[in-house]
Formats: sequence, C-alpha cells, structure tokens
Amino acid sequence: MLLGVPVNPDGPACPRFIAREPTLFRSQQESLTTSAKSEVNLAELKRRLDMAEVELRRIKAMLNRLK
Repeated sequence: MLLGVPVNPDGPACPRFIAREPTLFRSQQESLTTSAKSEVNLAELKRRLDMAEVELRRIKAMLNRLK
C-alpha cells in the first residue's frame, strides 16, 4: 500500500505507461536513406572534409584570441 492506495506488486510501476517504439533522429534517418540510395562520392567527401578543417582552424583561432 502506497499513500493509502493499494499497489499491485506484479503490475506496472505506472498504470498509464505506454511503451513506444524507439525512433531515429532525422539526421540518422536521412543518412540511412542516402547511403541506401547512392554510392559515396569521394570528391564530395574530400571537399566537405576540407571545408570542415577550414572551419575548425577558424574556430581554434577565435578561441586562442579569447585566451
């Protein structure tokens, strides 16, 4: 008995609980559909990696200026 309310020890912890199916984030769903539809374009990946490295250098420079 909990706070004067009878509780079934073999029942669910919360009688209103409804389990949901696990969902993927939108980015995970897009990557799954993209990888299934097309092959990897290495030139595009290299371009994106180069852009990310430039952005990382810019962020590091900004952080160093804050020190």
